[in-house]
Amino acid sequence: MKKLLASAVLAAMFAVPATFAQNASTDAQAPTTQASTDQSTAAAPSQAGQKFQARMVQRRVAKMTALLSLTPAQQTQVTSILTNAAQSRAGDRGSMKQVRAQMRTAIQANDTATIEQASNQIGNFAAQNAAARAKTAAAIYQILTPDQKAKAAQLADLFGGEGHGRRHQAGA
Repeated sequence: MKKLLASAVLAAMFAVPATFAQNASTDAQAPTTQASTDQSTAAAPSQAGQKFQARMVQRRVAKMTALLSLTPAQQTQVTSILTNAAQSRAGDRGSMKQVRAQMRTAIQANDTATIEQASNQIGNFAAQNAAARAKTAAAIYQILTPDQKAKAAQLADLFGGEGHGRRHQAGA
């Protein structure tokens, strides 16, 4: 039972930022029309979006500290890694929002060519997001001690092993 609970906590720890990266774009940009969307506006998170990102990073660091007994130096490093990762994906949220809007318009117009193009773009964003999450996890893993790495391995494949992302699989 403890292992299952730890698995759920750790999976949520890495799944929440992925959700944030795709769904919280309304916090990260000012409302714009599709014709006047400015990429620089989409890439600049609002103050509320930045505060939300900071809280998410703090929560993840606190959970990792509790589970893996991170040292203060490791906490600082993990905070830096997570903050940089969140900032590097900030522009992607605006782009993803635009592609989803194109998809909705194409669906309403029964424009199969645009549906295909938007689907490919969404797939590319998903692949880039998965790679970014894996690189972030790898960077964090590198700063752990051997004991912490062993503990992380016991805690439901903390860094994306078997079972990671199961909620997205059909029938899971």
